Amino acid sequence: MLTRCQPGETEGEDGRSSHEVQVEDPSTLKLRRAGGHTRISELGLLFILATLNQSQFGWHQPRGRRVVSKIARWLVAGICVAAILFFYFYRNVGVGLSSWLRWPCADVHLVRPQDTLIKPKVLFCGSNRQDLTKITPCVEHMSGGAEGAGVYATPHIDLAAVWMLRRPHNEWALVSGDLGPFIFVCNVDHPEAVQVTKERYGGSIYVVPSQDFYASKASIHTGLNKWRTPTDVEPIHRFDFDSVLEAMIDFGVQVYLVDEATFQKVRQAEDLYTAIEQLVSENTRRKKNVRPFWPRGWSHTAMQQNEEKDSIEIRDTKIVPRVLFHASPQPDIVLLEPRALSARGVPEEGAVVFATPNIGLASIWLRDHSVRPHFSGSHSTPSYPILPYIAVFRESHRELLETEPSGGIYVLPSDHFVSYLKRGMGISEWTSDRPVKPLYKLSFSSVLEGMQSLGVQVHLLDDATFKKAYEADPRGSEVLRSFMPPPARAELEQE
Repeated sequence: MLTRCQPGETEGEDGRSSHEVQVEDPSTLKLRRAGGHTRISELGLLFILATLNQSQFGWHQPRGRRVVSKIARWLVAGICVAAILFFYFYRNVGVGLSSWLRWPCADVHLVRPQDTLIKPKVLFCGSNRQDLTKITPCVEHMSGGAEGAGVYATPHIDLAAVWMLRRPHNEWALVSGDLGPFIFVCNVDHPEAVQVTKERYGGSIYVVPSQDFYASKASIHTGLNKWRTPTDVEPIHRFDFDSVLEAMIDFGVQVYLVDEATFQKVRQAEDLYTAIEQLVSENTRRKKNVRPFWPRGWSHTAMQQNEEKDSIEIRDTKIVPRVLFHASPQPDIVLLEPRALSARGVPEEGAVVFATPNIGLASIWLRDHSVRPHFSGSHSTPSYPILPYIAVFRESHRELLETEPSGGIYVLPSDHFVSYLKRGMGISEWTSDRPVKPLYKLSFSSVLEGMQSLGVQVHLLDDATFKKAYEADPRGSEVLRSFMPPPARAELEQE
């Protein structure tokens, strides 16, 4: 139910694997150190004491050698002290050194706000059950339970479609994102494969808030594609599907159904490219959502930045968006054509198709804002890096929001899209200068239902207040800030 709000009002799990990075709950975003870091400091101090203590021995040596020995020991001790202070300082001020320098015994969690760009505001959780009001932790079978019980979710809705399968153990199912689009290879001779081969074996993809989830850069399987929490999670929306196989193909997953012998060859292959290229996908057989693989080598290139165009090409299998989202009031789009209607103030941009990896952000454009202005956006601070998107509308538009058909959110392949870091919303906004054929369309009963079910905080202002705010600032920065939590707003004002 949509309620009227005034400015200033707001509406309102721990892994065991080593060297994990965690985005904490925004209200308690502080550095957390495991015992490993403490042990490193203690061992370093003991080493220093032992080194200095040795300087009292060896008096039978010549005086010159004793002096040199003492200087060497003090030098080693000084280096150790400097190293301990260095690691302690960097880890406590939040620079996050351990996110790229990993100690086997240290479990140091991510605190750098810039790294939270890779964490969406909502995640997707696939399940073979369609009646869940609460998702409880369980052991994930793909990793053999090495991480313990947890609720697992992903930023990729196409990967979540694969996770609708029950017990997708690697004895009969192989999932990989190393080639670009996610691939799923199924051993049809295994009894569990009936979930894929049976025509009406369905499931649901649940939309969940990301606050309590963390991801490991050194995860056993999918890195930053897989996020985990050890606590119960309440979904905010659910998409139902009659067939898991159809859902995977709809979202652009390249599906291969093979016999036992072929599956083992693919599973044991040193070069996955060569093994997969010899197979024929179900997508090809059905002539539906066939996607090309990335060129060899792209999967290990984290970022390549073009200084002239200020563009960034991401081909890192841990964070790349395999699919993007484009919302439109139009319900039956077959092909998205580039249009020269950019609101980013970049004349040389030309005609493009806009999309975003954040489905919540996309939902704000379920209605046509060209004739009905609104305010939308999301601020972040070091202590509150994962705040929800906010959309503010006129009170007189309440009925339209509640009854206006939503068109749909179109799922697009990310091929040929690029992000310009200093334009618009940066990495949250992607463009393509080529026509794009949607993979799938997600539908909602109304514009309001679409936004709220995907985590957007919707507020209404009376028409006079909205008009005054719009005349003062068409972007509505102050209005959007007024709906932030007071501590976050105060921190933002101090910057």
